[in-house]
Amino acid sequence: MGSTNIFQEINKSKIISVIRAECSEECKEIIDAVASAGIKIIEITMTVPKAIKIIEEIKDKYRNSDIKIGAGTVNDGTTAMECIYAGAEFIVSPIFDKETGKICNSKDILYIPGAFTPNEIFNCMKEGFKLIKIFPASWIGPNKLKEVKGPFPHIELLPTGGVSVENISDWFKGGAFAVAVGSEITKYAKEKNFDKVKERAKEFLRAIN
Repeated sequence: MGSTNIFQEINKSKIISVIRAECSEECKEIIDAVASAGIKIIEITMTVPKAIKIIEEIKDKYRNSDIKIGAGTVNDGTTAMECIYAGAEFIVSPIFDKETGKICNSKDILYIPGAFTPNEIFNCMKEGFKLIKIFPASWIGPNKLKEVKGPFPHIELLPTGGVSVENISDWFKGGAFAVAVGSEITKYAKEKNFDKVKERAKEFLRAIN
């Protein structure tokens, strides 16, 4: 699809569902739940067992849909390449890894590096990355995001960690490009309550809209 198109799709959707799970089957059940709720952008983290295989399977399952699948917790170039070959349409890191960034650029895949301090944000900006994951965003809070963005008005920020239904509108008021949400949606999977996962995803979508 290309990095520019995925960038635009993330901005349009406003939310990325971050999937962590204890096993492959749980991961796939969560994905089906959030996708059926209406979330279009899904990030499968490398902490999930057999995550790269899951990316392949989910890409095939949703090949005729508008669901976009990315890979998260990617911290090195080798893993990034494996994810891209599996079909990942964007790559997310909790940190900034130059090798991963170079590989993604060479393949026209959107790379979303992680940063926390102004210096880390600036280093990502110098390398040409236009969407930066702020992690852990809970340490900043939505009221401070605007201050963080102030010195970097042309950089788009993706707060991750600490985003809830109750404060999601505050993150956007603070200047968030989109948000990434993990356990606030998926925690009910531990109880095998995937209907609740779906309902929780819908609650986030209603809070955005």
